Amino acid sequence: MKSKASLDVVSRHQITSFKENVKGLLMKKEKNGKLLEERQIILLNQEQTSEFEKIGTASGEDLYHCLYLANKYGKDFVEKVAAYFVNNHPKDKRFKVEVTFYKKKEV
Repeated sequence: MKSKASLDVVSRHQITSFKENVKGLLMKKEKNGKLLEERQIILLNQEQTSEFEKIGTASGEDLYHCLYLANKYGKDFVEKVAAYFVNNHPKDKRFKVEVTFYKKKEV
């Protein structure tokens, strides 16, 4: 599922952007033109691995729609997310894709 699109989430003074790359998504946080954080969010080949804990699942039109929904409705989503799994055959046929998001397990 490669897309040339990206998602920018703009808050009062900060921009968080997500862009697909070979490993998954590259997330960047910027404030007033300065890079605050850059982090790789890993695309998983299979659902949940032992090192990750499920945050939640979003259903939508594409990866970026699901990412938008997760960010909008998930508490501290941007701070937590570390990986995701894309299911192109969702249970609910009204949607084209289902994306499950994961965070690192706390040890």
